[in-house]
Formats: sequence, structure tokens, C-alpha cells
Amino acid sequence: MKTLFAAALLAAAAFPAAASTETVRSLCQVEVPAEEAAFPARRAETVGFMKRAEGQVKVLRPKPGGFDELDAEVGMDLFAADAVATGANGAFDVIFTDNTTLTGVADTCVEISTYVYRAAEKTGEFRMRLGRGVVSVAAGDVAKSGADRMSVRIRNDTNLAVTGTRIVIRAK
Repeated sequence: MKTLFAAALLAAAAFPAAASTETVRSLCQVEVPAEEAAFPARRAETVGFMKRAEGQVKVLRPKPGGFDELDAEVGMDLFAADAVATGANGAFDVIFTDNTTLTGVADTCVEISTYVYRAAEKTGEFRMRLGRGVVSVAAGDVAKSGADRMSVRIRNDTNLAVTGTRIVIRAK
């Protein structure tokens, strides 16, 4: 399992210092503009937790100069800019602080691009990127707070808005 993620994510280790027209590989190995790369400073607080982790499930967490590859465990905190990746027999459920649930199956990689939730107002912004695999999303308070508050980008090709419903998305 370690080689599966370590080899595939080696390119994600370098994070550019400034915005430019340069592209880099994200944690899920998607070509993204350099300014969209995950920066450790963007994850100031817990955004959710791992409710279920079965089989091969890793949390990929950016840090200065690279990333940490952590074995996912039930109860583990997730931060904005983390990615969750599964191997051939992996599956997971994540619950976010706005009550959004995210379920992933085997051979899936999904990144939390942006997550801001203001509980008192039940508003915020939630963006994620599906690099590969299949996820099911049951929208929570952020998506219900207004149009274009929550979206799932499939690689860089398609952007789906989530507005208070359950969706299943597959990326090959």
C-alpha cells in the first residue's frame, strides 16, 4: 500500500510559493493550477472525521516540503486540504462539521479543496475534487445554505454543484 501512494504522490511533494500559470499535480494526481495546490496553512481546524475506514484507506495530508501518508482510523480528524485515498479493497465514510457525509469505495481518491463552515449561520463554502473512483455525497448545511456553496470537481473537467441532495459521482 505504501508504494501505491508514495510513488503516485511524489510529484505532490513540492508546493509552489506564488500563484502563476504553472501547473502541479494535486494529491490525487490531477493537474491543477499552482495556486490551487494544497498548502498546509489552509487547514487551521478540523473539518470532519472518519466514521468508517475499511481495508486500504489513507489520509494524505500536505505539510511543508511534502505530505504525510497516514493510515485512516475511525474517529480520525480531517482537515481542509487533506485527501482520502483507497486501495483495491478500501472503503470509507466521512462526516463533516456541517453534517455532509461522504462515502468512497475501492480505488478512489478525493481531495478537500476548500472547507469553511460557520455553524451559527449554517453557511460556508465546500469544494472537493474527485481524482478517481466513486463517491456518494449527502449534502449538509453548507449546500443547503445557497446556490454554488458546495461543489465537486471531477478532475478538472466537470464541476457539479450540490444543492441539498444525495449524489453519486464516478471518475475514471
